[in-house]
Amino acid sequence: MFRTFRAVRFLFVGPFVLVMLIVINRMTDPGNPWWRYAALGIGIVWVISLFRVLQAIVVVGGLAALGTWLWRRGSQPQQRPGVPPSPMAPPSATAPPPPPDPGGVPPK
Repeated sequence: MFRTFRAVRFLFVGPFVLVMLIVINRMTDPGNPWWRYAALGIGIVWVISLFRVLQAIVVVGGLAALGTWLWRRGSQPQQRPGVPPSPMAPPSATAPPPPPDPGGVPPK
């Protein structure tokens, strides 16, 4: 879990460090762009951190979907074949729709 938090932090800190290296290079030796080597390493680690964060997002999203599915599955009444539903059970999704309101506008 802490690796994911560090990866999220590096997604913001990495580019800032790179900009600071570019500024230091421009101030000290503008003819020698040594910051490119650091940019290569920081870029590789940045992509790895991005994939780590995306993996965590997919796992958390999958767990949320599984929890929602289980919650909805548990909240539906269990209908056994051959047993009539109890009078206290909520109406099922297969119940016929209510009759139309006679004073309303007719459907088109």
